[in-house]
Amino acid sequence: MTLLDYLTLNPAATAGTIFALVALIPSVWAYLASFRALSSIPTIGLSERRSWIDFWRARQRFVTDSLGLSIEGHKKYPRNSVYKLWTPDGFKVMISPDLSGEITGAPDSVLNTHEAFQDSFFGKYTGIDANVDLRIKCVRVDLTKSLERKIPEIVEEANYAIPLQIGECEEWTGFKLQPILLQIVALISGRLFIGPEKNRDPKWLNTAIQYTTDAFISAEYLRILPAFLRPLGARIIPEVRRCGQHFTVVKEIIGPLIDAR
Repeated sequence: MTLLDYLTLNPAATAGTIFALVALIPSVWAYLASFRALSSIPTIGLSERRSWIDFWRARQRFVTDSLGLSIEGHKKYPRNSVYKLWTPDGFKVMISPDLSGEITGAPDSVLNTHEAFQDSFFGKYTGIDANVDLRIKCVRVDLTKSLERKIPEIVEEANYAIPLQIGECEEWTGFKLQPILLQIVALISGRLFIGPEKNRDPKWLNTAIQYTTDAFISAEYLRILPAFLRPLGARIIPEVRRCGQHFTVVKEIIGPLIDAR
């Protein structure tokens, strides 16, 4: 049975296929528009043929020799120039140093490092948010103002976390440092951000640690896909789905604490 015969005999499958194709149209359009927007900027490290293998080779070269590509670009376009490179995140525009003064004072509506970070880590799918106003208020204002009176709590939590993770050592002992530090940091930061009621909750600790790992792995997988396939990939990749599950767990833990306060 051919695919056409199968779709003809299965209306539900036909409708699902049409829906999937229609849903991909905005992503495909945005993907093609991003190429047109940068078409006037010269490219380094990518041949004029622009076949999929050329894009793959350019991507691999950036991964293994980004410094060499940058040197090549600056030699070819030394002053008052820009050029672009094909990277795992798509095209990146490189600006010669003498033009840096023109972008230093650019407003966020023109150049926004937080949105760039969000785009780089696919915040639409991983939950990484470019809106930093709330975080600035919580950390720079509220937390900084109360940091002095929080020091005893930090010390208390450190005195709990370090012996718990390392224990007593009567002689030189080897450790895998990364998982130990992740646990210690999660305990201490949780004590500051959500308080002693839940910061030692295993569900909170797992989410606080694992979310970062899942978000970074999700970004690596999503970079492999063309932009128009990422909405589909986000539904399939386990790490992306777990990012959403982490947010659900956080709401379950923090929600009652906020209501009680």
